[in-house]
Amino acid sequence: MYYTISAISFWAFNIGFNFRFQLSVLGCLIYRFQLSVLGSLIYKFRLSVLGHLILVLAFSSWTFIYWFRLFVLGYLIYRFRLSVMAATSHWALDRFQLRYLWICEIQRMLQNFLFKEIDSNLDTIRKSAPESQ
Repeated sequence: MYYTISAISFWAFNIGFNFRFQLSVLGCLIYRFQLSVLGSLIYKFRLSVLGHLILVLAFSSWTFIYWFRLFVLGYLIYRFRLSVMAATSHWALDRFQLRYLWICEIQRMLQNFLFKEIDSNLDTIRKSAPESQ
């Protein structure tokens, strides 16, 4: 079972899934299930591929705190296989404030949307302004 999950994760990573989508799915899992589902998967199947993925995502993030929390989580998964954290998943959620991941992702998506909206409004204003000679 471990090899099947690893192969699927590796295949999905290689065909180029969008990093934002992966982050939102991970954030949703952490936020909705309070890391118990994710923790038991890591504890049972020792998903080291997930650790690699989180380490890669950590280096492509924007905010330092966001980067640091992802890096710590990724390092724990990669190095210690998260066995201790999986056994005490609710403690881990409180300790590392993993809900912050989900909040950061929503905030980043809203900022991108607002910047696009402002740019399109500025373009409209520029086009409608009379040309000065």
